Order: sequence, then structure tokens, then C-alpha cells
Amino acid sequence: MFLYYNLTMLTQITPHIYISDFDSNNDRPRLGYIKGDTFNIMIDAGNSPAHFKSFINDCHLLNLKEPDYILLTHWHWDHIFGLSGSSIPAICSNLTQNKLIEMSHWKWDDASMKHRLVTGEDIEFCDLNIRIEYANPLDIRIRKGDILFDNQLTMDLGNITCVIKRINNDHANDSVVIFVPEEKVLFLGDIISPDYHHGEPHYTKQNFDNLSRELFTFDFEYAIHGHTEVFTRESLKQFFHEPEAHIKRL
Repeated sequence: MFLYYNLTMLTQITPHIYISDFDSNNDRPRLGYIKGDTFNIMIDAGNSPAHFKSFINDCHLLNLKEPDYILLTHWHWDHIFGLSGSSIPAICSNLTQNKLIEMSHWKWDDASMKHRLVTGEDIEFCDLNIRIEYANPLDIRIRKGDILFDNQLTMDLGNITCVIKRINNDHANDSVVIFVPEEKVLFLGDIISPDYHHGEPHYTKQNFDNLSRELFTFDFEYAIHGHTEVFTRESLKQFFHEPEAHIKRL
């Protein structure tokens, strides 16, 4: 059962997990906070330092300590650009780190941004929302991860466990999910979304079927996506029966 706090934009969904809302107006994804007895983790960094700061301010209003770590689900801009507004250690996969290193060499003048649209390094949807979120894209800074792992990592936060696992998918090759078994919550990042970066939004049958099998090996009750309402186990099953109905929304 959900536990609601109405004082801030954060919602407490279990005794140890809080989530922010997502904002489609500027492509701000839903962020997460996992509270352990020893460590606290933030799920994703937001799409800008302003987004990150807003989340931290909401944590303060609920008397939550600032996160000890930030865990990145994948490399897309809306989940990682907020890192530059923080010195909190960031955890990510080696695949994500490779993309962060690549993006750290990107230039953010208008000509360079338009050129990446031509080369396919970026897509129009991202370009548009970056320009909405940033009054001056030249302010963008890419910060790399501090703690790296390969395909799987387990963290003990103090009576709360995070099982982090990379799963093959269509949205982003480096995408990981985070399972919190004590709370029966699964953070999806954007892993169930289609591939937007190679032509029309699409799934491949092999990745889609594999993703469905892998996700339901976790004993979750709620699944948290970056840009949708929270899924229950049953509603996520329904999603996998009708993926085409969700392509535009996700």
C-alpha cells in the first residue's frame, strides 16, 4: 500500500522508498530515494543541476539526509545531467561510464547541437527538451561516474538491499534495474521504453521477450518507470501484452 506525504513533490511509497514526480514539459524523469540504516541512495541525478537541487530540497523538507550515493540507471541526458550540480559519489555501469566519457567531449553551442542531429548522435526530442531545460546549453557539464561495475552489483544499505542488474533491452544498451527485495520495489529507469535513437520508435522481439522474462524473475509489487505512473506487477504484465499501445506515451 502506498504511503502519501503531501508536503512536497516526493511520495513515500514504502517505509524506505520515496519517489519524485515526472514532468513531461521539460522531460524531467521520476527520481528515487532509498533509505537504509547506513546509507541512502538517490536513483538517477535528474536532467539538470536545477532538477537535482529541487529533489534535494524536497528531501530536506521531509528531514531526509542527503544521499550518500547517486545510482545511474542509464546514460540518457535527462537521467545524468544533474550530476554536475553535485559532488555526491556516482555509481554506474562501465557501459554507462563509456557514454559519459563520450558525452564529456560534446560541445553545446548551437552548431554542434544541430550537427549531432544530422549525424544521429542525438535526436530532436532530446535537443528540444535540453533547450527548454537550459536557458543556455553552454552551461551543460558532464560529470563521470566514480564507482563502476560490470553487469551486476549488490549493495547493503543497512537492512535494505539494492540488487542492480543490467538487462538487454531496446531503449539503451547500458540500462540497469534496481530491485529492493525488502520493499518489493523494482526501479526500471526507462528500460521498458522502445528504441528512440534509431529510426521510428520500436522494439525488437528478442530483446522485448527477454526483458519480460528477466523482469518477472524479481519478486516485486511495484515497478517505477522514469516517465509514467507507477506500475503494479499486474499492470506491468499488461504492458508486455500490449507494448504497441505504449510507444508514443513512453
